[in-house]
Amino acid sequence: MTYPSKDKPCRDYQRAAANAVVASLKSGAAHRVLVTMPTGAGKSRTAAEIAWRAHQAGRPVLALCHRREIKAQLHAWMPWAAVATIQSPESGWVHTEHTKDAIVIVDEAHHLPAGQTWFDKLGPWKENPMVGLTATPERADGQGLGDVFDKLIVGTTYPDLIAAGYLVDADVISPQAVADGSACKPVEAYTKHAGGRSGFAFFKRVAHAVEAAEAFNAAGIPAAAIHGGMRKDERQQAIAEFQSGALRMLCNCNILTEGFDAPRASVVLFCRERPYGHASQYMQAVGRVLRPHPEKGRALVLDLDGNVLRHGLPTEHRTFSLDGEGCTPKSRAAGISVCQVCGHTFESGPQFCPNCQEARTTDGQPLKIYSRELLSVYAGNKTEQAAKEREATRLVELCDARGWSFSWAAKKYKAMFSEDLPQSVYTDENKANELCRLHARQREKGYKQGYPLARYHATFGHWPPRTTRRTEGTYWHD
Repeated sequence: MTYPSKDKPCRDYQRAAANAVVASLKSGAAHRVLVTMPTGAGKSRTAAEIAWRAHQAGRPVLALCHRREIKAQLHAWMPWAAVATIQSPESGWVHTEHTKDAIVIVDEAHHLPAGQTWFDKLGPWKENPMVGLTATPERADGQGLGDVFDKLIVGTTYPDLIAAGYLVDADVISPQAVADGSACKPVEAYTKHAGGRSGFAFFKRVAHAVEAAEAFNAAGIPAAAIHGGMRKDERQQAIAEFQSGALRMLCNCNILTEGFDAPRASVVLFCRERPYGHASQYMQAVGRVLRPHPEKGRALVLDLDGNVLRHGLPTEHRTFSLDGEGCTPKSRAAGISVCQVCGHTFESGPQFCPNCQEARTTDGQPLKIYSRELLSVYAGNKTEQAAKEREATRLVELCDARGWSFSWAAKKYKAMFSEDLPQSVYTDENKANELCRLHARQREKGYKQGYPLARYHATFGHWPPRTTRRTEGTYWHD
């Protein structure tokens, strides 16, 4: 039998991963080996290389996947192997000759059940060497895979694949904090940020996916809902229309997270009302839009639920493990920042947003905007002038009413708009009250006589005017 993937030669890292697997099994250093590579790295190609080498050596191969729909794909990669599902592995091994050298290959190995009970379904194959492949070496409940595998091989990483052009990087827009409920409606987010791009929206409930598809269509954006309750031919038709470009968005409920390739797709919306419990599903879903395509420069993640704040940026480097937390993001130590102007999400560090170059606050923390009126139109120093003036007046009046220094208002205004508080907002009464407050503070604290005048000048940019009237050491305005 000829090798079916001769038109797709192994990439260097795929060959290196296959070499490492074979060396580990041959040397006895490991009996069950797990290979982790990002979505889009070519795990099926790597699995086919391992299976081909076993076939050439006369070793039977049992290949397992987690869904019936993926069996055909797996069989196309390795037609010499017996192919079955993880749920019913016996349907493959009962029709295949078994030897002590036979190999079990598990695609999307994070779907393997915890514990050893599942291995009884393998019958005579349960003691044979096993090779698993996954983008996320942890189960959906967060458990590691150390109860099944005894060695982990990291084939490649997101940064390496992006640098080589095998994947594209992703821009992320997310809310300021994780909360119950999505930050806004999917159609609103798509219309504002996605600019007609095609992609996927993920929902927690089928009803929500159906409602969203209807809302997209009503807004003139061709869309369809994909869910498990549909007939197979209905689902295939919707996917075919999406692949052809007739549909722009596919709204789904945990259907399109794995085993589906659409390189033209470039945007993913998370609309589940709360983040995924663990990183695996989040990373699998984002992986749907990271494959390169001539029409796509960068992918876009509209994270309306705050997944990135909990699980890290989708394409950052991660530390992988078989035990405990399987995928630890590099940003866990540095933290994640969200630009309050454009929503761009990035690893903490820069004092300017990499997307819009808006300055962050000096302490690197998100701004707190208490005025709902301002929040609805806020755009940093690009905020409309009338809104700036209203906020300046509100801050000054708040200081006046509570007896606070006007320097507090000036500091808050500059943090929000990256410019000085306009002097025109102060009234003569404001200035007179401030001078009274400064003199009272000077007497209370025992400061020097020049303290009130110096602080007045620092706040208002000029000295208090000289007058013929003077009461209790306080200068009054004409």
